Amino acid sequence: MANNVFKFPGGQVAREALKSPPADAAPKKPQDSPGVAKKMSSGIVKVLWLATALVWPVLRWLLALDVAFQFALMVWHWDNPASHAGWTFALHFAVMVALTFFVSVFKPKDVK
Repeated sequence: MANNVFKFPGGQVAREALKSPPADAAPKKPQDSPGVAKKMSSGIVKVLWLATALVWPVLRWLLALDVAFQFALMVWHWDNPASHAGWTFALHFAVMVALTFFVSVFKPKDVK
């Protein structure tokens, strides 16, 4: 039967090994702080999100009424090739979806 007992290092050798870093460990670089432009754009997005979230209950109703009106207008002008009511409806609907996503899913880093 093999001897499975290992001698635990102790004394001065173990203390020196704990104090010295491993030979292959590279010193850590301090992380670069984000630039002024990145901080400013983050602040602007945070303020826009807060303002949109505060007026969202009223804005949601206004957007829904606008999209419903654009839908009715699109249906009314459906057979008129000179009218671009379909693209106008699609644009209004896309804005409503984007704002809904922005308010409900996106959260700035500092807001909990």
